Amino acid sequence: MNIKTIGFIGTGMMGHPMAIRLIDARYNVVAWNRTPEKAIQLIERGAERVSSVKELAEKSDIVISMVTDSEALKEIVYEDNGVLKNLPDGGIHIDMSTIAPSDSKYLGEQYAASGKHYVQAPVLGSVPQATDGSLLIFAGGENKIIDTVQPVFDVLGKRTWKFDNPEKSAAMKLTCNLFIASMINTLGEGLLMMKKSGIDGNTLLEILDESALGAPMYQTKGKSLLERKFTPRFMVKHMEKDLTLIQDAALQLGIPMPAVGVIHELFLAAKNKGYGDEDYSAMVKVLEEMAGESG
Repeated sequence: MNIKTIGFIGTGMMGHPMAIRLIDARYNVVAWNRTPEKAIQLIERGAERVSSVKELAEKSDIVISMVTDSEALKEIVYEDNGVLKNLPDGGIHIDMSTIAPSDSKYLGEQYAASGKHYVQAPVLGSVPQATDGSLLIFAGGENKIIDTVQPVFDVLGKRTWKFDNPEKSAAMKLTCNLFIASMINTLGEGLLMMKKSGIDGNTLLEILDESALGAPMYQTKGKSLLERKFTPRFMVKHMEKDLTLIQDAALQLGIPMPAVGVIHELFLAAKNKGYGDEDYSAMVKVLEEMAGESG
């Protein structure tokens, strides 16, 4: 397949810079978003505006979606004007959202039954990586189809891991997000212990950086926490959603994850306290409040 036109659904925080990269790589990009205003900058950069998912699917060689959750994905896929019914025979839908493995499996089966192809390709990385094309991509589906769309992945990310079905790639993404949630909880608790002990939090970050415990995330998020910066790159409410998916997947697989339950409760509390639209690191505010600290 000679890929010329890419339909892009979901031009929010992550989708927008990804679509920009495709435009800059000289693909014809057809853009649609449930909130039309979010696609305006893409139109100004040269993307084609369409009024419906149906029109987008009909005009595209492949469709890429980057949406909030499984419900949003199902809405654009299964409706009469959705991708599944209106993508040409043999067409390819790549979903790069974070969804449940069970949902990705069902989607793959539905596309196959319709004579079309589905690739689950969630990404690891945030807005900076989406902007500079250094995302890590987990692509699950038919090997030959992944190979066909690999040039597109090469524009968006620095490395692609291939899995033989969509649910495996979805499981990999959830596992990575498990690490993210656990690490920010550990970092928040560690910095809180430093504060209550009268130790500068920067000293902890220096020690982590010089030791086998070091991780780039501890440095970037640690500095943001000390500076009280919670500008969202990945929101609290989205991490809370993903922790629900992680727990559901673990239950289906028969895996005990007691620590995840506690961390999930902290993120749920953060969302309920009004921090849902802040960066996921804002969950530490709940820890601080529990310790009687104002931040």
